[in-house]
Amino acid sequence: MNARNKTQLKPLVAAIGVALGLAIGGHAAAGGDSGRNSLQDIVQHTINTNPEILIQKNEYLARREEIRQAEGGYYPTVDANAGYGYEYTDSPTTRGAGNSGVELARKELGLSLVQNVFDGHLTTNEVERHRARARATAHQIDGQAEKIGLNATQVYIDILRYQQLLNLAQENLAVHERIHDQIKLRSDSGVGRKADLDQIEARLALAENNIVAARVNVQDAKTSYVKVVGEEPGRLTPVPNISRELPGSEDDAVSRAIDNHPILKSAFADVDAATEQHEAASFNMYPRFDVELGTTHNEDIDGVEGSSDDATAMLRMRWNLFNGGKDMARRRETAHQINAAKEIRNRTYRQVEESTRLSYAAFKATSKQISLIKRQISSNAKTRDAYVQQFNLNERTLLDVLNTENDLYQSRQDLVKAEMDNLLAQYRVMTDVGRLTEVLSVVMFDEAEAPEYNKALGIDPYTERKYPNDEYMKVTDHKMEVIRGPNDVDYGPVAAKDKANAPAGPAGGATTAPASVSEKEVEAVSDKLAQQVDTVIDKGDPGFMLDDIHIKTDKGTPVAAPIAKASEQPMAASPVVAQQPKASQEPGFWRKIFN
Repeated sequence: MNARNKTQLKPLVAAIGVALGLAIGGHAAAGGDSGRNSLQDIVQHTINTNPEILIQKNEYLARREEIRQAEGGYYPTVDANAGYGYEYTDSPTTRGAGNSGVELARKELGLSLVQNVFDGHLTTNEVERHRARARATAHQIDGQAEKIGLNATQVYIDILRYQQLLNLAQENLAVHERIHDQIKLRSDSGVGRKADLDQIEARLALAENNIVAARVNVQDAKTSYVKVVGEEPGRLTPVPNISRELPGSEDDAVSRAIDNHPILKSAFADVDAATEQHEAASFNMYPRFDVELGTTHNEDIDGVEGSSDDATAMLRMRWNLFNGGKDMARRRETAHQINAAKEIRNRTYRQVEESTRLSYAAFKATSKQISLIKRQISSNAKTRDAYVQQFNLNERTLLDVLNTENDLYQSRQDLVKAEMDNLLAQYRVMTDVGRLTEVLSVVMFDEAEAPEYNKALGIDPYTERKYPNDEYMKVTDHKMEVIRGPNDVDYGPVAAKDKANAPAGPAGGATTAPASVSEKEVEAVSDKLAQQVDTVIDKGDPGFMLDDIHIKTDKGTPVAAPIAKASEQPMAASPVVAQQPKASQEPGFWRKIFN
């Protein structure tokens, strides 16, 4: 076979080798194929088996049992007791009967029932606290599922990314081998230059090195895949493009994220739990009332032979009057814990907004890059073809041809990277707005557990009676304010333009932002505020909170102090601590004092 025929067959042999390599690789991958080849199947499997998710699920189930434990305080306690043993009695009664000491076989039998009537609202607050904790954990499961789902999506996309880059590297090697054979043929026939042959051999070695690096990247991607998913990848199908599901703008994405992000909802539920804990800390300041029923049947006791029976029905009060100031310290402790929970909520809000904006910006940037890179590929391909023709006419050097071939290869690599980055950015945005598992139709709990889980997520209106999910925060711009909802509950930062949608105040009217007042009015308000604070401090009320001070100007304009203007602080940190205990105050208690 002559040199020309060998040259013509080499590309064919190379192509067959590449095809066989891919087929063998695909067969090897299929050997460990679990039948889960789509992104939806992989994410579902990952969430079902990931230890972090399983930990959270068990934490949630434990929280549900804590609710049931707390509800036990609503029910009576019933106790039975019985005893039998030896008794020696030397008492005035036995001595009066002429016996210095009496030995008897003592027998006791008793039954008692205790029903709490009032415990300072401890049981009610504990039930609500554990419900809030269960709600927080349920949202954490959702948040962890979104995070793990995104991790699975990323390693899934990385497998496809590096496999495509490996394919490009193999195609690039085949092109360099073809050029090498052509240059070698020229050199052997005395037409080509030795420098051209040396140059193409150097480029050929670089192309082979690129394949080695690409294979390492594929193996690394598979290792990461196994770590996240827990099994070897099979024949993965293409990733669905979900760009139509994305919000129309960055601000819209942020608004949806604030409304739906499960970790932010969990932070709000933690504030609920801290508030209920603070209210429960007041229980020991009130008397405890119990209805106690009891009956006993005893025989041969206290040195007297025979049986005795008695029955009691009592309403019993117990009230601790002093315990060293522990209750006051406990209330101050829980007040600080409320502030900490609110600052965690505020920090979470900022993190959610930052992540959403970064993800959406990445999606928009990569979308634009894809169109630009496609234009670049088209131009590079035309340039390469033209340079090859000119090289055959000795109008271009081999270096020119190799450079255009390398430019085309690099632009094709860039396109693969941009397309995969764009897909990943789409799923990042879906994660930030809390909809990744929804888009992929992932099931979190089986049918038996789903109803209780949905209640904990806030679908049941009873569990969300205090803080409706759609009233926490609305964000459409950076101008934020603190507003008050029913009973002066702190709902966190809310966009200025959404104040009209805020929940109604205690009197039924819409809660509005402080209106503009003159300097004299502000001075008068400040003086009145100072007097009221002094009055409360003089009373020595340990439960006094700045958030409870609400005063009015002479014009009746509500003023909440101290709250900075929205334009001065984009993210208002909440200075409030908590409401006062339910037993001592109804909504607006402090306003009645100050007004």
